[in-house]
Amino acid sequence: MRKVLVLYHSVYGNTKKVALSLSRGLEAGGFHVDCISIEDYSEVNFDEYEIIGIGGPTHFCGPSKKMRFFLKYFSKLNLWNKKAFAFETKADFR
Repeated sequence: MRKVLVLYHSVYGNTKKVALSLSRGLEAGGFHVDCISIEDYSEVNFDEYEIIGIGGPTHFCGPSKKMRFFLKYFSKLNLWNKKAFAFETKADFR
């Protein structure tokens, strides 16, 4: 079975809801999905996954502080030949 990893950071729970919804949709499409918060992240074997998704909230026109820190680590991984997607959430304070 094809495997997908969805990594997310959620401050108020909205991004987690989006990550779980994406995971359910992918599972309905026949994928095995692991949906993990970057705060609960521990040595994941990225070689197991065909597709990696990552998402988080936009804070002040960019990723949250925890997501920026995680992305520095993430950018050093060898993820050649992986498919990927990204998603973001934001608040509308108008």
